[in-house]
Amino acid sequence: MIPKEVIDQVFEVSRIEEVVGEFVALKKRGSNLVGLCPFHNEKTGSFSVSASKGIYKCFGCGKAGNVVNFVMEHMGVNFPSAIRWLGDKYKVKIPEKELNEQEQKEWNEKESVRLMLAWAQKWYSQNEIDYFEKRGISKEMVEKWGLGYSPHKRSLANEMIKAGWLDIEPTGLFIKDEYELWDRFKGRVMFPIHDEVGRIVGFGGRLLDGKGAKYINSPEGLVYNKSKVLYGLWMAKKAIQAKGEVYLVEGYMDVISMYQGGVENVVASSGTSLTKEQARLIHRFSDRVVIVYDGDAAGVRAAHRAIEVILEEGMDVKIITLSDGHDPDSFIKEHGKDEFEGLERKNFIQYVMDVGDRKEGARLVVNLIAKCPDELYRGIYVKELEDIIGVKQKVIVREVERSKSANKFGQEQKEEVVEGFDHDYEEKELLRVMILYGGLMVESNYGLITLAEWVFFEMMRDDIGFDNPAHQAVFNSYWECVMNNVIPEQEWFLRSENSLVSGFVINNVDERKVNEEKGIKKVVQQLVFGMKERKLSGLIRGKQEALGEDEGVMDEVVHLISLKNRVSGIFSQLYK
Repeated sequence: MIPKEVIDQVFEVSRIEEVVGEFVALKKRGSNLVGLCPFHNEKTGSFSVSASKGIYKCFGCGKAGNVVNFVMEHMGVNFPSAIRWLGDKYKVKIPEKELNEQEQKEWNEKESVRLMLAWAQKWYSQNEIDYFEKRGISKEMVEKWGLGYSPHKRSLANEMIKAGWLDIEPTGLFIKDEYELWDRFKGRVMFPIHDEVGRIVGFGGRLLDGKGAKYINSPEGLVYNKSKVLYGLWMAKKAIQAKGEVYLVEGYMDVISMYQGGVENVVASSGTSLTKEQARLIHRFSDRVVIVYDGDAAGVRAAHRAIEVILEEGMDVKIITLSDGHDPDSFIKEHGKDEFEGLERKNFIQYVMDVGDRKEGARLVVNLIAKCPDELYRGIYVKELEDIIGVKQKVIVREVERSKSANKFGQEQKEEVVEGFDHDYEEKELLRVMILYGGLMVESNYGLITLAEWVFFEMMRDDIGFDNPAHQAVFNSYWECVMNNVIPEQEWFLRSENSLVSGFVINNVDERKVNEEKGIKKVVQQLVFGMKERKLSGLIRGKQEALGEDEGVMDEVVHLISLKNRVSGIFSQLYK
């Protein structure tokens, strides 16, 4: 267990705007910061961060919580791991502990794979190779990007087993045959692939000689999903936010050479066509993409696909076409940063019309315009296409609408709905009042006790719980504190490791005062007995429906009706 005082220290020093800002481009709006929600797909920012309160809330999907909740949710880690990540970031020493059987099995497996991949990267980097020097990559860049080599003569599998690693197959670094494990990347220079927080999730390998595919990547597995990873993003995200745009290239060497040349806001799609998930990842940091792909037929096809995905995500897209057989790697080395950044940028309409048949290009542009979800931008694009091909706007608009209908392009997409807090008023209001006034002393049949204790005693007396799991989670957290003779304050809930708990407080607990004329105790009594009456009525209905099938249920029904009559009598008296 991490000591409570250490957890409190992490909360004190962590700045939620800095942490969220590493993964989401935030803009100042009033006293808060806003950006695109990282937890659901959206085109306009509904994700709000309050630096003063140390909380986040998405008004689109309902996700809310504190800085630790954000790290847990976004990185897919448990509470101790989130605390350790923040401790490392803010230089708070966290007591180490061994992984134990209580840890979630899936998390353990993923963490084990990450550790083995990190070990493998160090092993690859120790193998001498002059390839990168010949390609003009400095030693500093080789070290910064963790580049290396998988030799023919030495077996990574044997080295890992000697080092004490046991189940190495899930790393994806090996191919298994009937007899043994073979190094998947043998004879290749190695490019570690990191996720956006800098953890190694896989490798890309380039063949130096012999037969085989020029480039191969790790297979998808426990920690690597190629459609959700952008090569170089972990290094580029700050530069992307600072520049307000990102260069999208094809290869590992393109990224590294451009970064070395001073163009740091650059990523690659890791050996796959740009996916929707990758576009959403980009959109969290910038809404402008500049495509710099090779000018050959394969590069043109890849650019068309990327344009389609980027437009569909609601981002602005420009394309740079390199001449004289250059790719970004060779161009930046020969011409430098200034000349690269001064290259002409075409919008997608100009690009498509320039690289293909005019008629086919016009048809493709129409389909691409139909992909754009923003009606204003569609209007601008239609006007630009009219200027190029000389066809009246109304004709182009008709074709765009036809394309939308035929291919289901541009249909009003339903935002991904994350089930929010659909609670009954009684449950929500009872918890709100308990959190604000739970320490209030009240006279009761149980003696002089706190308001919170009275609620717990009454709920347990008739075995009443909450309908909504989020409400029950808050109630359970509260009860744990009361059992330890502590009445928790609002700040305690905001720091909960359970995002259901902190999220509930963020979404529902405000400083609205309870009607003083009624009195806090009476309001709480009305809420508790109202819940009891509703729950008991539901139980009675359910049991009565089962009477025909099980005559033994009658005794239960009689008992429940007796309880309900008592509760209803008290409830009616509270409103006199």
